[in-house]
Amino acid sequence: MAQGWISRRSALVLFSAALMLVFTAGQAGGALGGGERDTNRGGESFCGPRMAKDYLRPLARMAPIRRVPSSGMIPFAPRGLKLEARGGSLVVGNGSVGFGFSDEAVGQVRHLNWDVSVRLVKVDARGEFVTMLGSKQRRIGSLRGNAIKDLVIRVGGSPAFYRVDIVIRRLGSQDVLGEFSNYVRVVLPQFDSRLLISAPVAHRGELISTRLANFGTETISSKSPAWGLAVQRFDGEEWVTAASDPPPEKHKPIVRKLLAGEMEECIGLRIPSFEEPGRYRFSMVVNRGRRVESKDRAVTLTAELEIDGRVLK
Repeated sequence: MAQGWISRRSALVLFSAALMLVFTAGQAGGALGGGERDTNRGGESFCGPRMAKDYLRPLARMAPIRRVPSSGMIPFAPRGLKLEARGGSLVVGNGSVGFGFSDEAVGQVRHLNWDVSVRLVKVDARGEFVTMLGSKQRRIGSLRGNAIKDLVIRVGGSPAFYRVDIVIRRLGSQDVLGEFSNYVRVVLPQFDSRLLISAPVAHRGELISTRLANFGTETISSKSPAWGLAVQRFDGEEWVTAASDPPPEKHKPIVRKLLAGEMEECIGLRIPSFEEPGRYRFSMVVNRGRRVESKDRAVTLTAELEIDGRVLK
């Protein structure tokens, strides 16, 4: 590409005479004004929240539980020893969920004398008990905190809701020191990634925004800056590069990921005033997870727009 939309130099910095790339949330949306359109989707700014689909929303409607503090600090544990939920609250396909410990005091022996039990139960959409699925118990005496093995239980790949509980008692006693829980949702792997665009028709000189959205449950990734964003023009027979560009410089690979339901930050693209009217499209290449055969792992996403003959003033 030369003379046009995007330069891939220095992680896709656009040259001033052409497109202005802003890979920053809110900055692309906030730059709109003075006759530029800010396309809204669902009542929110196109460059607004970074959530395409909230897969954890059903868990928020369930019966209240006592969760592990966000700090991981529990009052009866030695300073620096933290309790953490393992496996997350969303499991795609098969996985393991439960609890584990981390210790800021590396190498220090902890004299805990705890009896720790973890259980996994299936719950309904309200968080009410349905059936017991499994449990684990471990006695923890004196050892280094980072040597405490996680207590996790496998969950199957069928869509369902679960609750995992941990109860910590004083060793040799029924006195409960603490008990905590975490809700878990299991979903099937689903690929539904889309490249969105703020307006299907644009004027020359106008700022158009595009962003990558993962509506599915599969994690998508890329090692290319800006997800390998490219701009193409339809010449009447096929899609071609919108304009030439200096050879791309080598970049140290940086893995970008979008988890289930996440959206990438906006990319703002200023359409050059000299660009010819016609059909254009943005494209990005994303990689699916390892569950997919390697030949089908790379997927090209596109979003098409038309540039009309008007020039924004």
